[in-house]
Amino acid sequence: MSMKLHQNDAEANRHGVINDVDDLLIEKVWRDLDGQLSREQVGRVVAEVSLGYQDAKVKAFLPILIHRQAVERLKEFLLDDQGQHGDVPVAHAIINS
Repeated sequence: MSMKLHQNDAEANRHGVINDVDDLLIEKVWRDLDGQLSREQVGRVVAEVSLGYQDAKVKAFLPILIHRQAVERLKEFLLDDQGQHGDVPVAHAIINS
């Protein structure tokens, strides 16, 4: 089951998510998926997952958690839809806006 990303880049940027997402984390997720999706698609999912952790009290392990969740969601997307629709799955993290 796939869903379109609810948040566009402008909305994510307003929340400071895209600025806070480390390019190395996006690169790592992209490589772990063997480049099957564009870096832009990976970046959007990483930003969406990151948004769910914006109010976390402890931030030491966030890159590990964000990486794990992003890879899981993107693998699910690739298995379910084979990427035919170009949609990116929406993170299921709680988003406080």
